[in-house]
Order: sequence, then structure tokens, then C-alpha cells
Amino acid sequence: MSKIQVMGLVVLIIGIIITFVVENKNADFIGSLLMGGGVGVLVAGISKKSKS
Repeated sequence: MSKIQVMGLVVLIIGIIITFVVENKNADFIGSLLMGGGVGVLVAGISKKSKS
């Protein structure tokens, strides 16, 4: 895995933890943003790796 993929996976895991641990609407929003960003970075890292 490249550094970009690892970073995306870490952000995704942090978003999942925040979503399920903290009971607050704002925290759910932030967790959802982190999960979406993590998936986006993970997919971008995969597509960048496959083009090279």
C-alpha cells in the first residue's frame, strides 16, 4: 500500500470510530465527512497506482 492509501484508510477508520462512539449530531457530521474523505483518498490512491 502506498502512503496515500494508508492515509485514506486511517482517515476512514477515524471517521467510523467518531461516528459510533460520540453521540452528537455535529460529531456524526464530522465523522461522515471523514469517512467520505477517507474513501475518496483511498480510491484516488488506488486509481493513481493503477495508472502508473
